[in-house]
Amino acid sequence: MALEVLVAIAPGNLPRIEEIAIHPPVLAFTVAVSLASTLLFGSVAALKHARAADAPLGARGATASRERSAARSALVVVQVALALVLVVSAGLMIRTFQALRDVDPGFSDPASLQTARIWIPTALFPDPEQYTRMQRQILDRIEALPGVVSAGFASQLPLEWMPEDAAIVVEGQQTAVGSTPPRKIKYVSPGYFEAMGTRILAGRDLTWSDIEAGAEWP
Repeated sequence: MALEVLVAIAPGNLPRIEEIAIHPPVLAFTVAVSLASTLLFGSVAALKHARAADAPLGARGATASRERSAARSALVVVQVALALVLVVSAGLMIRTFQALRDVDPGFSDPASLQTARIWIPTALFPDPEQYTRMQRQILDRIEALPGVVSAGFASQLPLEWMPEDAAIVVEGQQTAVGSTPPRKIKYVSPGYFEAMGTRILAGRDLTWSDIEAGAEWP
């Protein structure tokens, strides 16, 4: 029930949200550990009382006192060890979370980014040139709005699941079938990298002239 509530309130674009579930192996391991712990500590208590019952009457009290003292000391050691493990684990988790916050996601200032999903029916623009021209006109009108610095199209947003893949080959070189593993691909338009604040490490940005000259864009 709690898991269903967490999945229901989770963001809809959370990657692999449909895979969130209680996995049977994990559940079986948890049950096994719980049963083993119950049997272990139950057996210790049973053996202690059995030994106390078999001891002579005069020494029974002293033996029981020593055993209780040893049991308390052992429990204190175990509790301190478990508490130390929890503290160390919490510290590592906090450090990992902070490290994830410091990772460069490839885009800057998400608070200033605005996204919207649109769909241009290909039936209305069967000619690729008309389709590309419509995309360019849409971006030109968006960039003309007050406060807009740049705009661009993309098939998927950053950190979204990318279902489409294709093999990457070097032009002019023959590649054996199956020797190049597929790579996840994303279609972007001119202006996308500027709008996202993505730094180009080498080369230059795409231009509409590139697309009009024959570059593929769906």
